[in-house]
Amino acid sequence: MNKIGFKNFRRFTDFPGIEYSNINFLVGRNNSGKSTVVKALLLMVDYLKSENVNQFSFSKNNIEDVNIVTYERAKSKAAKEDFIEIAFTHNNYSLLIRISGNNDSTVVDVHYLGIEDLSQGFVFILNPATSSITIQNKSKAEGNSRSQNESLLDVLVLREKEIVNQLGIIKSKATEEYIKLNSELKSIKTKIKDLKSLINSEYVTEDNFSIDASYTKTDLSEILDDTFFDLNAEYEVQYHEIQKGKKPKKEFASYKAFKESKFKIEKFKNDLISQVKSVSLIYLGATLNKQSALFSIRDKKNALSQTINEFVQLRIASGEPAYRFVTKWMKEDEFEIGDSFEIKMYAGEAYEVIILSHGLKIPLADKGMGSIQAMLLILRLATIIHKKLKDENDYTIIIEEPELNLHPALQSKLADLFHEVYKEYNINVIVETHSEYIVRKSQVIIARDEYEVKPNVNPFNVIYFPKESPMIPYKMEYNEDGSFKRSFGPGFFDAASFNTLELLKIKHQKSS
Repeated sequence: MNKIGFKNFRRFTDFPGIEYSNINFLVGRNNSGKSTVVKALLLMVDYLKSENVNQFSFSKNNIEDVNIVTYERAKSKAAKEDFIEIAFTHNNYSLLIRISGNNDSTVVDVHYLGIEDLSQGFVFILNPATSSITIQNKSKAEGNSRSQNESLLDVLVLREKEIVNQLGIIKSKATEEYIKLNSELKSIKTKIKDLKSLINSEYVTEDNFSIDASYTKTDLSEILDDTFFDLNAEYEVQYHEIQKGKKPKKEFASYKAFKESKFKIEKFKNDLISQVKSVSLIYLGATLNKQSALFSIRDKKNALSQTINEFVQLRIASGEPAYRFVTKWMKEDEFEIGDSFEIKMYAGEAYEVIILSHGLKIPLADKGMGSIQAMLLILRLATIIHKKLKDENDYTIIIEEPELNLHPALQSKLADLFHEVYKEYNINVIVETHSEYIVRKSQVIIARDEYEVKPNVNPFNVIYFPKESPMIPYKMEYNEDGSFKRSFGPGFFDAASFNTLELLKIKHQKSS
């Protein structure tokens, strides 16, 4: 399971986080927060791939697709603090970022970036404002006296800053308020000094250390490489000084613990960077395509034109898996597209898609809107499948309302389509949908394939976003027979049943 959560982002001041797996359906009424999760995911992955840990951008291409451009539009209108936090867990790594900036800024400052290896306990904490980095090992530090003392130190340092700010506002030093605050400040300074001495005197081990350094680069990989080099060099310097008879410095124990953990930390770093590079998050927005005989290469706003162009430019041959994927799903009765297809180019400017069906050649433009929409989705998925087979990256596709223009039977078939994309090609899918037919078909697949029967693992995940209080999304969870353990909120996926009951009531009233 992966996870996304956030604070002060869009409509949520505190979104505790939701887990998502292989085939995910985000369902709920309009304006319930489904697209907010999508935006957070796109922003976080875009930041991790940006090669600049100091800045967070709202203006990259795929972010513009989901209509976030400035900090003001990203920050919750109900936020009491002027920052946004996004927490992102991917496989064994947990990341937390805190950002803020001017309301009209498209690029804002990163104030905190924390990265934790959940399997080993190593942590990287970056503070871009001071260009400082802290490396810790928390594997055996939770709950011990050191972690408690450090937490208390954080509280005291924060209170010290608050008092200094308050004293700066008071004009007269003779006031009772000033005297009390100044006395408290002196006491806190003494406690901070004593606490730092206590922390520094505690025994540091390979399983429990914290070490600070500074950095000058902006790329995460380069920052970590330089930091490792500097810490190792400093250890060597201090080690040789000790060998010459000098007394060890108080921080030497931390350098020694880092040195002993260096191989594990470097493996953590290499695996982390490898995962960041391999994560490919692709957003397929909802589209309402116009029926057109030719699809211009220059028409950047036409999703089908751009998808056809990408399919052609990838040179996907008829014998390749991605091509076979297209022809297979074209032939599905519910999709009603055809047996195969041809793509012709005219003057290097536009494409024509010809559908081959029962010996006839029919322009795609002459098919119904449902067939055109289905063909667009199939071609889009095929291009991603082709890329996946070539580069073996970790692909997740976000699809917004794929049911547009599709009749109920075809909507239901989409669940089978997404199931194959995951099962055959190991591509994860997140679908933002209002279609009851897609969700209900997932229940059928689960019952049929016994996904809730151990040792099978259920790849499906339905997350419901309620509009009623407390508006906290929850997983529906499946039973072995495909039924849900929980219920959808009122007014959602029960409209057909409600109308049927109303019709029966009216019929009964008229007959009586």
